Amino acid sequence: MTFARMHPKAVIEMTEAAEEYERARQGLGREFLEEVEQALAQIMQDPETGILSDEDGIRISLLKRFPYSIMFE
Repeated sequence: MTFARMHPKAVIEMTEAAEEYERARQGLGREFLEEVEQALAQIMQDPETGILSDEDGIRISLLKRFPYSIMFE
């Protein structure tokens, strides 16, 4: 069974970004969180996705619409 666990600092950063996007435009924060959800689902489905980093097998998945990335192993 594969599962995801987010670093507490990542959760805080994600929440703050969503709140900032929501202040900029109603609904944009929700769209950001939906894109994060979609990226996480893709990672869970295919853990070999993303760019392989130089750091001990850490991979990076870039969000398409927002200037954020998800680092995972």
